Amino acid sequence: ATKVTGVLRVVMRTEFNVPAIAKKYPQVEQLVKLIGSLKLSVQESQNEKAAKSLVLSIQDGHIEVSVLCKERHLVWRDANDEPVMKDGQPALVPEPPVTLHARVTDLQIRIRDFGCWFVPSLDLPMMCFQVEVKADPYPQIVLSCEEMGAFPMETFVKPFFDLRAMRYL
Repeated sequence: ATKVTGVLRVVMRTEFNVPAIAKKYPQVEQLVKLIGSLKLSVQESQNEKAAKSLVLSIQDGHIEVSVLCKERHLVWRDANDEPVMKDGQPALVPEPPVTLHARVTDLQIRIRDFGCWFVPSLDLPMMCFQVEVKADPYPQIVLSCEEMGAFPMETFVKPFFDLRAMRYL
């Protein structure tokens, strides 16, 4: 529950069943083993501090999804994980068609299992995607990359190349 009457906090936790995934989808097993951690937030805008509607976290095979909802609607939440209020009511996430933003942070991939014995994992940059959600004539989700942070090795090649411009290519 939250501090606002009628708004519920829904948290779903599970973990990857790697043996079952490996049996049915061997290629996906490699991807699942590769993800060390990840945090994805579906937000109102590209701004890091924007209201969020959904937060998905993956840490060592454990998955957690959390949302705030009122009846059958998702509710925007602030940085303190409380409902955003508008005119005395919880601010609802609009229904399709709508443009949202997905921000991926804390993305870490395990590379030790793939032959890199001296570096166990690699932190990847923050990424922000524009997410267009449409419902007519059928459900569609269109992703496009809006922003990407610096990769770890960029500091070494920065004197030679404008890597920010290369990331936009």
